[in-house]
Amino acid sequence: MKIGRVVRVAKDNSRDEIFNCTNEKRTLIMSIFYLADELFCEGKRSLYKDLYEPNADRFIQQLAKSEELEQYINELSTNIFINAPIKNVNDKYPVVIYSPGFSCDRDSTVFIIEKLVEHGYIVITLGSPYETDFTVMPNGEVVEMLKELNNFPPNSKEIWRELIDIRKKDILFLMNHLEYINKNDELLKNKLLLDKIGAIGFSLGSQACFEAAADDERIKAVVLLEGCLHHSTVLERVNRGQKSKTPHMLFKRHASSQSLREEECHSWYKDLEDRDEADTLIKEQIEIAWEITETQKALYEFIDSYKSFVKIDNTEHTTFCDIPILSNQQYEECFGGKISVKIAHEIISTATLKFLNEFLCNNIGEYKNFIKYENIYSKLKEIDADGNIYIKNRC
Repeated sequence: MKIGRVVRVAKDNSRDEIFNCTNEKRTLIMSIFYLADELFCEGKRSLYKDLYEPNADRFIQQLAKSEELEQYINELSTNIFINAPIKNVNDKYPVVIYSPGFSCDRDSTVFIIEKLVEHGYIVITLGSPYETDFTVMPNGEVVEMLKELNNFPPNSKEIWRELIDIRKKDILFLMNHLEYINKNDELLKNKLLLDKIGAIGFSLGSQACFEAAADDERIKAVVLLEGCLHHSTVLERVNRGQKSKTPHMLFKRHASSQSLREEECHSWYKDLEDRDEADTLIKEQIEIAWEITETQKALYEFIDSYKSFVKIDNTEHTTFCDIPILSNQQYEECFGGKISVKIAHEIISTATLKFLNEFLCNNIGEYKNFIKYENIYSKLKEIDADGNIYIKNRC
């Protein structure tokens, strides 16, 4: 099946754009992916760099660190056709909102987007101008990342909280804007099932999706890819006695528990010659790891509904986006083992699809049966609130 993509820009007139000094209102840019008319796409080739038109050169400049990599990126294909007509104009589709990681482009998880759209979802990816490495606007203008965000302290909770809050409000604005799209958009009019809206977030985006779903019950299912909620309000919400009735899936990399995170922290700095500096950095990272562990347990307590915590062995943080693909990386390797990037992405996209099929589209048992009885992937493991593998998977 072929996939279409259009770009839409909207302004939230209730908020000022705090990242510049022009008195502008908050501008949101979104990509909308849908099943495309097969005849329109027949005989055409679609390339990954097309997602960055009309200024794909900026994308190539950012990624191409060698002539060999530049050639690879220039030839990297997708199944996505820009501005293609929609297939079966009378059909309606459930909607999934995607929020990317910090500095990541909104369309930087194509392997999940393609999987979901091919199985009947409309996916809307929500960009964050000034916070992304660069954002290509429809007129070709490039909005660069704000200099102040280029190198701020990673443990600056105040800045992270502000970024999460902005992202959350972007998502909540989009939730309301979907009604406008469904009534007025020439391509998408009457195509959206507004009672079936899910959210997927990666890294920083997962924290924003958590906050949005906690505040808006219209989000019916949530997938947190590499969700580390240590900058979120989950602990405060639990301490206030709040609960969520929204099903959640937390999808973690190999370092899913405190002991594995500490092992990972030591590995990051094992080759640093200045051991005093290394010890300081390791201590800082272990403190952050404890915050991640505590908020992971708080998330488990917060969800008073179906919840599934899983991990993939030998994966890294960036396995959950397109970075390995764009780097022409074939394998992830850590903790004494390795996994094919292609297989890892197949696992992530398959489990995500099955979770949304069950908890957004009411396909009863599809995910539960998969994760409990039909899981064919030896690297995919269920974990508990602490991030440890369930005993049944240790056999």
